Order: sequence, then structure tokens, then C-alpha cells
Amino acid sequence: MVPFLWSAPSVDVWNDVIVGLSIATIAGYNYFREANGRPASRASAATNTVLGLWLIAAPFVFGIDGTLLWNDVIVGSMITLFAGYNWGASDLPGTGSPSSA
Repeated sequence: MVPFLWSAPSVDVWNDVIVGLSIATIAGYNYFREANGRPASRASAATNTVLGLWLIAAPFVFGIDGTLLWNDVIVGSMITLFAGYNWGASDLPGTGSPSSA
């Protein structure tokens, strides 16, 4: 939303839209799995973690500064934190993973 409000360069807008839609789709897939009694996909959580890291790096790669830089860094940090936790916790005992017994 912020890139549209602050007249961001085209590359930043498209990067945020594509990465944001990808994250939302992957997170929705993991939610669907868990809602149906299946364990979260570690690959999906890992992909969202990488996309979060990309959001942190993208403003530096594209030369974005100011408010747009901090928006991407803060949102990317939150996504990396939550997706990284989901990635690590997805195979812990008691997290809905099927037992081997």
C-alpha cells in the first residue's frame, strides 16, 4: 500500500506487488493445510522466509531510500520473523505433524 501512497518508482511498486501476492498465496496455502489437519509445509515457510529477506534487501538493490526503504525493511523483517518461526516450528512435536507410530 505504501508504494502507491508515496509515488514509488515503478520497479519498487511491481516488486512489492509481486512479492506481496506471492507471500499471501503461499501463506494461504499453509493456512489451508493446517486448517485441514495437515502439517504446515516447511518448503512454503522457507520460501516466505526467503521472500521476506528479499524485501529487506530490495530497496538497497534498487536504490530506494526514505520512507519506502523503511517500509520494505520493516515489513520484510516481520515476514522473515514469522515465516522463519513457522519454518522452524513446522516439524516440532505437538504442532499437528502426523506421528510415525
